[in-house]
Amino acid sequence: MGINTNLVKIICFMIVGVLCAFVACSQISRTACFTSRAGEGWEFKAVAASVIGGTSLLGGIGSMGGIFAGALIISIIENGLVVMRIPYSWTYVVFGLVILFSVFSNAFVQKQSRG
Repeated sequence: MGINTNLVKIICFMIVGVLCAFVACSQISRTACFTSRAGEGWEFKAVAASVIGGTSLLGGIGSMGGIFAGALIISIIENGLVVMRIPYSWTYVVFGLVILFSVFSNAFVQKQSRG
């Protein structure tokens, strides 16, 4: 008896939906308010963290430990920018530069490993 892939997809989407609802409720209780712009820019930080952690944008390469390390590095960079009193809009520029540097260094390492 084979696994029904549609059922697996539905179950996965249900789990993600429940987890999103849980995170939304905890975020509302943390900030004591709700806004439609809450969490704006987090996807950019997630991509930056995964790329810094060694995940290839082409896919197939990466680890959870690397992504965790990338998330720590992104948090350190963001806190450093706040301490230096750099305007928040410039954090996107810095994260973009960090992503570009990570992608180019990843491509260079892959090119060197191929020969």
